Amino acid sequence: MADFPTEIWLHILHYLPIKDLSGFIGATRYFNSLGMDVRYEVTEIRIQEGVYEKDMRRVAEPAIARRIKSLKLWARVVYTPFEMFPVTEPRPRFRRLPKSMNCAGRVRLPKIIMEQRQPTTPVVEAPAFEDLKLTFDECLDWFLVALPHMVNVRDFELHIDTKGRPTYPNQMERFLGYIWMALRQKLQKLTFNGTLPDMAIFLRSKPPHINVVDVNFTLYGPQAARDAVQEKILAQVMPNYVKSLGPGFHSLTLRSWNSQDLTIPLMAFTELPDLRLIYLEVTFTSGSVPSKSVLKSFFNVVSLTLETLKFVYSIPGFDMPLMKPAEVDIVDSAFLSCLANPGCFFNLRILEFHVRRFPKSVDLLLGFIKNSSAQLMQLTLTGPPLPMSDVDNVLLALSVCNNLTHLHFGPLKFNSNLIDSLAENIPRLYSLELDLDSNILNLSLGPRQYKNWKLYNITIRDRRTLMLREDLMKTVATLVHSVRSFGGTGRMSVTPSPT
Repeated sequence: MADFPTEIWLHILHYLPIKDLSGFIGATRYFNSLGMDVRYEVTEIRIQEGVYEKDMRRVAEPAIARRIKSLKLWARVVYTPFEMFPVTEPRPRFRRLPKSMNCAGRVRLPKIIMEQRQPTTPVVEAPAFEDLKLTFDECLDWFLVALPHMVNVRDFELHIDTKGRPTYPNQMERFLGYIWMALRQKLQKLTFNGTLPDMAIFLRSKPPHINVVDVNFTLYGPQAARDAVQEKILAQVMPNYVKSLGPGFHSLTLRSWNSQDLTIPLMAFTELPDLRLIYLEVTFTSGSVPSKSVLKSFFNVVSLTLETLKFVYSIPGFDMPLMKPAEVDIVDSAFLSCLANPGCFFNLRILEFHVRRFPKSVDLLLGFIKNSSAQLMQLTLTGPPLPMSDVDNVLLALSVCNNLTHLHFGPLKFNSNLIDSLAENIPRLYSLELDLDSNILNLSLGPRQYKNWKLYNITIRDRRTLMLREDLMKTVATLVHSVRSFGGTGRMSVTPSPT
């Protein structure tokens, strides 16, 4: 045992589905049995239909619930009415909670009333307790037991998919009330994904005493979900919600899927006094583009304080309607011209932009790089494959960006001299991501350019296959070795791309 460390940190840094929680807890207890102090941090829990009851029981344990930092609740079924009742009463179609969680009947929890269905098949012996899968309503039941112990949750994300069926506004507001009451201490980031009618209910349920600094709204659903009554309600609720965000609000994400209009949210945030956004992410699709005047007003307000901007057009290959040429012209005239204006976005340090395949976009982008060369730190250019002539022009413009540390190109028609050009033009770059669209076996390495290159992280995504090819890893390994041999600190990170 002397050769083993006495303390081990296990971090779940990205994504922890509940089905993996059992093995995670088992590993922790195993290390504890060996005399090791295992400290773990569960940063994300996602609750949805079909998980095992044994996993939900562990989520409800106070020791686990207190470690949850990020909570995602996926409601993939229609909400049904529920009422208040003591936990000591019989619970139809639900297994009883453990006695340790009953609290002598003093806790009153919501009950989801499920539809009464007549069995169509003979009754068979129930599976073992540990193998029972829960419906979403039963998951909510356990979730509400664990909720009072989730005192460290900073990020709450709610996905609602009613599949076009009506929701129950009063019951949904009551359910959300339990969440706000439990998470109000440290909640900072709020994410909502759902249809326009559900969004109005969600906004109306938020109490003003929650000081959220990061808001993320994603509108999706069928076109039929848009109706005049709900849009009128949203137009009334959204300004009041925006005004209740508090002085610390600084981060906003707006995505529109399936032709939902973003005019109402943009107008509401534009009218907010002393709006000091430092992070903005907007995704437009066909049918969601507001008028030119609304866009100009919004960009003029946020351009004074904005430091991070992620602006993406509808992308081919994804489940979103492509923008029409007329809509692209509206966005270009309102945004790109503002981007190239020396008086706008002078604090912008991080830019993620979906480049179009016409000269106007590239020229305006080069104008922005020229005006922002002093403060630009991260640049991501995505979209259709850029011709190498445009890539060379962008690299030449970036050569004067003394503080540029992160660059992401994708996808690219690969040129064997690309790496050499990067090392020669941007010697201070330490993080590089490339989405390649062609073979890179003919990669040439010019050793002269790598002498002063302090590259730290290299990420290459292969767009042609989901498998990590051996030749791709060998090529990147050669590049990392070359960087290290001349004083750099290269680290290889090759990941597959789903596209």
